[in-house]
Amino acid sequence: MIKVMILAVIFNNPANVFFDPYQTFLKFINESGGLKMSLEFYQTQYGDHFETSGDFYYLRDQYYFFDDPKQRLVFKDGEISTISKINKQIILDNIIPGDITIFNILSGEKDFIVTQDAIFEKGYCKIPFTIPSWELSGMFRILPKTGIPLEVKLLSGPDHETRINIKSAEPWDSNTIPEIDISDFEKIDLRE
Repeated sequence: MIKVMILAVIFNNPANVFFDPYQTFLKFINESGGLKMSLEFYQTQYGDHFETSGDFYYLRDQYYFFDDPKQRLVFKDGEISTISKINKQIILDNIIPGDITIFNILSGEKDFIVTQDAIFEKGYCKIPFTIPSWELSGMFRILPKTGIPLEVKLLSGPDHETRINIKSAEPWDSNTIPEIDISDFEKIDLRE
């Protein structure tokens, strides 16, 4: 009888349930109620290199934005707004259905991602993934217990890599969006 009770405790212990690091990441993103991530963004494409740093705000499903010193990219309910702080312009456009950016991936949109088995090393999980519809591959690096992302990489061939290093991630009140005075900005509407 004691052996049966011990086995019941072992098999009913939540720590022994199958652990999926990608689901832990999604849980962190989706149950946060709002996040602010300070990050460094790097992109290499056909020998050209671009880098910036700024803040990524995840406010809810289908609503997030990236803010750096020169611009703000707002993704909201199928539309994208590019706010150029330098040129004082706002470009409004529709997001092309099926279009994928590294910000979609960082925001936890998962319908297009196929993950592989996680690799545990040096206190974090590395989760390789592919996006078959676009012939892309990539990798998440997260903290295994919390799902907090540390890095996201996206590759499309040998000449194109996009990488985000996440320096910090903290809860954020989705009702407090940092304001930009756009009263004298030119608006260009490309929506159809």
